[in-house]
Amino acid sequence: MQAGRASRSLISLAFASMLASVAGCWGQDQIPIGIFESRSLFISPTGTDQDPGTRERPLGTFRAAIPRLPPGGTLVLLDGTYSAANSGYLDIRCGANAANGELNQPITVRADHERAALLQGDASGPPFLMEHCSHWVVEGLRAESGDFQSAPSTKDSGSVFLLAADDHNVVLKRLIASKPNRYRHSHGVRIGDGSSDVLVEECEVYDFHHNGFEASRTRAVTFRRNYANARERADLPGGFVTHDPTRGDFAFFLTESQLSVVENNIAESVQDGFGVEGRDQLMAANMPPPTSDPTDGIRLFGNVAVAPSRSGFSLGSTCTPPGPCVDRARLVIGTELTDDVVVGGVTGIASAGAIGTRISQFTAIGAATGVALTTTAANIGLAATSRTDNSLAVGFTTAGFTSAREQDWGFDHCAAIATGAAPAYLPDDGHVTSRVTTDPALGDCLVFLPPASPLRTAGAGGHQVGARVAGRYQDGLLTATPLWNSTSGAFPCGAQIPTVNDDPNSSCQGVHRRLHVGTGTCALP
Repeated sequence: MQAGRASRSLISLAFASMLASVAGCWGQDQIPIGIFESRSLFISPTGTDQDPGTRERPLGTFRAAIPRLPPGGTLVLLDGTYSAANSGYLDIRCGANAANGELNQPITVRADHERAALLQGDASGPPFLMEHCSHWVVEGLRAESGDFQSAPSTKDSGSVFLLAADDHNVVLKRLIASKPNRYRHSHGVRIGDGSSDVLVEECEVYDFHHNGFEASRTRAVTFRRNYANARERADLPGGFVTHDPTRGDFAFFLTESQLSVVENNIAESVQDGFGVEGRDQLMAANMPPPTSDPTDGIRLFGNVAVAPSRSGFSLGSTCTPPGPCVDRARLVIGTELTDDVVVGGVTGIASAGAIGTRISQFTAIGAATGVALTTTAANIGLAATSRTDNSLAVGFTTAGFTSAREQDWGFDHCAAIATGAAPAYLPDDGHVTSRVTTDPALGDCLVFLPPASPLRTAGAGGHQVGARVAGRYQDGLLTATPLWNSTSGAFPCGAQIPTVNDDPNSSCQGVHRRLHVGTGTCALP
């Protein structure tokens, strides 16, 4: 185990070196347009493959452009709409039509102007696909699919941005995806089988019926400062049947995945904001071949789920009765949640048979139950365990903190402020220690405690009780860099596209106002 972790650390260091080589002295927030201009090819929906691929005389098809990209090279998409009718799809298959990048020379595909290059999907497949590739950077693109009943029934044919399998050391940055095909099992951004060391940063996904962002059978994936809003996009008659037919299922979903970080993301208008689960119960034990390890070591820091129809965070082993669970791919082990917030919903955090869960400085506001940790009938026999400390449940109507059929659990230095006569703890016994009964004095604040809140030092060791989503996390570490814009309070959203993400009531652009960041009594820390 120690040797494996050391190997993964070396991979992470190599990945960090690649990012540093791309970002260089410009900092972590943005890779500037034009950095690779001298080694760039250009493509346009109105270009031709007989031209040399310069800005003035761009290429016309991805089929001609992708094979010409060497390590360190860049393909620049000039403004316009790219479709099967003109340029073909952005289909990158390393070892077939594309080369791999190198550690200090990634291959880059980027928009000339952020999100002004649209990859327009149709029934034939995802508008963006990458497979078997290493050391690539994809930045600033926009892509959308649509509802095509004639689409092939192959896996993920209706997804928008798809890393299909075996992709490593890849960066997806400032992308915007919308309208996965509702007739198929599809996602906005999906990281697929066997991929590792993938960073998805400051991307947005809208109008999805299943999952917005998904990592399936992956290792060391990072979702950072992304935004997802399903906008109550319902299932279609005769289409793919999702868990919640009235809206998207999960904004962020990790299954059969290990050692991944989910930090400073926002989920709105979905069934569940964030999901960490083992292999789906409906999926056979050997098809496709499962990972050799359980879903292990997923860490969630500084995330916010707004108005989920069910849970803000859903964790669960997915065993199938009867009998004890022997399929490791169905287990969830060692999930850590710190500084996360849920506003509304049925449950803030819902766990079903997860093992070794650690919850700290969590806030649930207006959820019927703040934290519900249980072992369901399918998972009976698992040694489900959890620890919750320095956490806050406000405005619950069913219970503040609950545990059922776990082998071991504890609620320490937690505060539970009910609406009505709902119990603070179920059961209320010796597992509840150092309970905090002080009114948090939140006022209108949702994602961080106001300066006058007595909970700022009421936790164990003088720590705060409840979340403080104010600073940026970077690879699981809280930094001094503010998450929200110091002047406007805005979340780090990308370029606005009319009719896609310009509505301040249902887009990334206005989410800080819906969360009362920098307004009224909730001045930025």
